[in-house]
Amino acid sequence: MIPCDCHQANSKRSQIGLHNKMWEYMNSRKHVFVNTYDEGIRRVRTSKGKYALLVESPKNEYVNAREPCDTMKVGRNLDTKGFGIATPIGSPLKDPINLAVLSLKENGELIKLRNKWWYDKTECNLNKDNQETSHNELSLSNVAGIFYILIGGLLVAVFVAIIEFCFRSKSSTAAKANGSMLSSTSSSVHQRNSLSDAMHSKAKLTIQASREYDNGRVGNVMDNKPTPIT
Repeated sequence: MIPCDCHQANSKRSQIGLHNKMWEYMNSRKHVFVNTYDEGIRRVRTSKGKYALLVESPKNEYVNAREPCDTMKVGRNLDTKGFGIATPIGSPLKDPINLAVLSLKENGELIKLRNKWWYDKTECNLNKDNQETSHNELSLSNVAGIFYILIGGLLVAVFVAIIEFCFRSKSSTAAKANGSMLSSTSSSVHQRNSLSDAMHSKAKLTIQASREYDNGRVGNVMDNKPTPIT
């Protein structure tokens, strides 16, 4: 970071925790600061990836498009702000400059100028990064194994579910059959007990009737006994 630039001021006043941590880290290590853009860019190129320079995105993109094409922008912009042209207080140039800048912005001239000097006149192959990105992207063939494993797992799960269903159905059928046999045995025993009870009751009635019959006959005989004649 360059001391006393807009990034330093924004980091000090920022309400974002990440920005505050970045500022505390840099402020506690004064050797990370540089005095000029050129010094910071040179340090980036000689640090072998161990140093990063915080600069405005237009400067960053312009340097990335110039030889030796060994720098790159990392991540998104920390914030978005516009550039202004400073004039003395009360200068008559303020309003004409503001109107001219607004007109260039509305007409798209600023975008055309940026494309002309940043991209059309680039010294680097800007498609190189896109090609490297496309090579690093995952294709279907790279992740096909995951789908094969998923499909195999689903098939195994279905097979196990079918086996479990058949086993439970067989167990349920056997349980019902055992229940029917027990019920039939119980019914047979109950029928035999009922038949035995009925026969026993009938025998008792027969014996009782026979006894009553014998008692009645004896009584009749006794009633019909001849009396002596006096």
